[in-house]
Amino acid sequence: MRYILVATLLFACTGKDPSPTDTDADTDTDTDSDTEVQAVSDLGSFCPMGCNWETCVDTESEDCESSLCLYDGRYRIDSYCTQPCEGECPEGYTCLTPEDGTGDVCMANEAVCGNGIKERGEACDDGNTEDGDYCAGDCSEETVPPSGGSFSFGAPGGTPIEFEGDEPTVYAYRIPQDDGTVDLSVGIGRNDIFDLTMSDVGNADLPGPVFTNVFVLFSVCNFAGAGEVTFLESYDEGTSTAKGTFSTEISCYANCFDCGGNGAKRTYEGAFDVHFRDRDW
Repeated sequence: MRYILVATLLFACTGKDPSPTDTDADTDTDTDSDTEVQAVSDLGSFCPMGCNWETCVDTESEDCESSLCLYDGRYRIDSYCTQPCEGECPEGYTCLTPEDGTGDVCMANEAVCGNGIKERGEACDDGNTEDGDYCAGDCSEETVPPSGGSFSFGAPGGTPIEFEGDEPTVYAYRIPQDDGTVDLSVGIGRNDIFDLTMSDVGNADLPGPVFTNVFVLFSVCNFAGAGEVTFLESYDEGTSTAKGTFSTEISCYANCFDCGGNGAKRTYEGAFDVHFRDRDW
């Protein structure tokens, strides 16, 4: 069924007049409402492909797990990954017949800022329309309060390099895992990257050491290390804050020609005091 639909869409989207007169999508009334379609993992993700119709499903796309890319001109959004529908679509999407009429697909509902659902055209949606928190009042951008956090690192015994302020200078993400555990990633993101990803912080015995993967990118030099290198002093999901210190020895594993060669080691120590967010990508 899916491959037949894709082949049909490929034929329909080729060479269409870019200025059609009938641009509205018709609601599909023949679907079985008892059948719920499971969302592919990239439903709604941006895809660079797209037709020149106002509303059109495009050809097979390597950028979409579902293989379908929809150009959608209804809500000032452009191309995103979609999927054929048989019954109800996942939350935030409605089963509609696109302008090309080649088959029913899941098309994004008009975004409603403040409903707690990140929808097409929104950078975030935290369930309110207030400024000053993790999402702008119009859902146009993710934000970090002024107390976003601090991060410092340097050679043992030396003067540390200190960073403060909002992402991308200092970032902190809470990352739920499929097995129910929670990781925490903190660091800096500029031209250089220094990232500490702490494992299973929700079950850690604090204050105490936490197993941590370390990734560092200095210019083109890639360093990495792993071990109980982080002493996590506090982790509070209620206030979304975490504080700790770390020391680590890392080794260069790629592009090491300006960094001492493959296997070259560096030792760092530092500290962080951050306000973290959940990562949804």
